[in-house]
Amino acid sequence: MPELHDQIPTREKVLIIGAGPAGLAAAASLKALEVPFDIVDRADHVGGIWDPEREDSPIWPTMEMISSREQTQYEDLLRPVSFPEFPTPAHMAKYLRAYASRHGITDHFRPRTAVRAARPFGEGVWEVELSTGEIGIYRAVISAHGISQRPHRPDWAADVPSTVQVVHSSEWTGADGLEGRRVLVVGSGQSAADIAVDAARRALEVRWSMRTGHWVVPRRIAGIPGDVASAREPAMLGGLNARIAETVVRRTVGDPVEAGLPRPARPCSRTA
Repeated sequence: MPELHDQIPTREKVLIIGAGPAGLAAAASLKALEVPFDIVDRADHVGGIWDPEREDSPIWPTMEMISSREQTQYEDLLRPVSFPEFPTPAHMAKYLRAYASRHGITDHFRPRTAVRAARPFGEGVWEVELSTGEIGIYRAVISAHGISQRPHRPDWAADVPSTVQVVHSSEWTGADGLEGRRVLVVGSGQSAADIAVDAARRALEVRWSMRTGHWVVPRRIAGIPGDVASAREPAMLGGLNARIAETVVRRTVGDPVEAGLPRPARPCSRTA
C-alpha cells in the first residue's frame, strides 16, 4: 500500500475508519499523543453524514439538530456565536471541516476510500483491504463508521399497496410535494419525530404511529435550550430530577396521553 503523506510505514500507524465526528475526535486525540494514523472515508469530505452534498446522507436541508450549539461542540473548538442555537446540517459540516483543518487531520485523510475487510493478524497487527484493492498492515484499527449506513425496513413494508409511497427516514429530503396528501409516520425515534413535524408543514394530514410512548420534549424551556437546562440539574437530586422534568414538560407542551400518544414507558430523566 502506498504511504499517505509521509514516510511512516502503515504497520506503525492506526487506521481510523470514518471521518465523522467520532473519527475526527479520535484523530485529534492520536495527533495530540503523537501517534501516527491514517483516516479513510468513502465520502469526498470529512464530516460523515453531516455533509449536505452526500447523496447517501440521511439528513435533509431543513433538519435542525436536537442538541444545542453549546452541547454539540468539541472542547477545543467552540462554535461561532453566529451559528444558530440549534445548528443545521450545513453549519455542522462547516464546523467539522474547520475542526479537521485546525488539527491538521486533512493531511492524513483519504477520501472516496472504503474498507472492505479488516482482519486481526495477531496482537497489534491488522490486515486491512481497501476498496481500491490495496492491502495494508496496521497496528490498530478504530471503527468510527457510524450506524446509519444500512436502513432497516420492516417486513410489512413489502406488503404495502403500490398506490402508497413508502419512504424510509434515510430517504427523506423534505416535505415538498406532500400538499394534499395524508402521511403516516411509523416509529418513535428522533427521526420520526422530526419528520412528522416537517411533513406537517405541507401535508393535508399527518398521523404518528408508535409502539412505545416517549416524552415529547421541547427544544427550548423558558428560553433556554433543553439540553443546557438538563446539564444544570443537580445530579444529587436523583429520581427527583425525572419528576421535575415531567412537570416542566407537561406545563410546556402537555401530557402526551392527552394528545392520543401512548403513555411514556420511561421517566423523563432529562429535559432534552
